[in-house]
Amino acid sequence: MYNVGALFSLLLLLLVFVFCIIIPIAIGIFVYRDAKSRDMNALMWLLIVILAPTFTGLIIYFIVRSNYSNLKCPSCQTPVKEQYSACPSCGSKLKASCANCGAHVQSAWAVCPNCTTPVLKEQFG
Repeated sequence: MYNVGALFSLLLLLLVFVFCIIIPIAIGIFVYRDAKSRDMNALMWLLIVILAPTFTGLIIYFIVRSNYSNLKCPSCQTPVKEQYSACPSCGSKLKASCANCGAHVQSAWAVCPNCTTPVLKEQFG
């Protein structure tokens, strides 16, 4: 039959391998790719996440990365912020606005919340 102690040792070794090797590598790959897509220093964040004890580096990364946007202008691929109505580089319109008062509107809205003008679906082209 099987030696229970040997099976338990093998299972413990497998768990240690997963938690000490596989999970940090997966987290490192995620952070590197995410930081690179947000135009952050990807290599620096990779080192911080891997070398910081437990998940401290990952928590710090998630706090800091919220200030960096990975949004890009659909026309020229310049990084833009969520608040922008138009691209600062090429001038492309990024958000739809009310035909009457110019306030920002969303496609799910029936009327503009500012002036109650009906929102036309053509505005979202």
